[in-house]
Amino acid sequence: MIFWEGHDVRPLLLLILISIAGCQPDSKQAVYTVGRYNPEADPAVDLAETIKQAQAEHKRIILQVGGEWCQFCHRLDAFIRETPAVASGLHDGFLIMKVSYTQGENENTEFLSQYPDPAGYPHWYVLESDGTLLHSQDTSKIQKGNGYSEPKLLAFIEKWKPGN
Repeated sequence: MIFWEGHDVRPLLLLILISIAGCQPDSKQAVYTVGRYNPEADPAVDLAETIKQAQAEHKRIILQVGGEWCQFCHRLDAFIRETPAVASGLHDGFLIMKVSYTQGENENTEFLSQYPDPAGYPHWYVLESDGTLLHSQDTSKIQKGNGYSEPKLLAFIEKWKPGN
């Protein structure tokens, strides 16, 4: 028996363990190698590190271009976080790296010039684990109204996951 000041604390320990277990996430979350739009960051350096991680983990890379100013960027992040199937699919096959496009502050022109012009923001570029561009995705095509579409995002994940 486990006692503390003469009291059996097993029921308390059991309650603590149950509480801790209840705090564990039910699903996997998307993995961001760069989790915020930082106009001061060097995306070339960030991409070099992301490529190393993607190769080690056998994942593809999604460059998510946008900014803190971008309402749909925040909506996309929230949708991914709140939609377990999407978060899990992204977790299993991709690393997401945010790249800041902040008009008048830092548009990351040199870095982004190696990719097709974005149709709007956020914009996704799917890269192979070695950094080779595979696809440029206009994210308005995966929207539904003022949010995002789970079936469209799942179809995107299925089409562009590693091995396809």
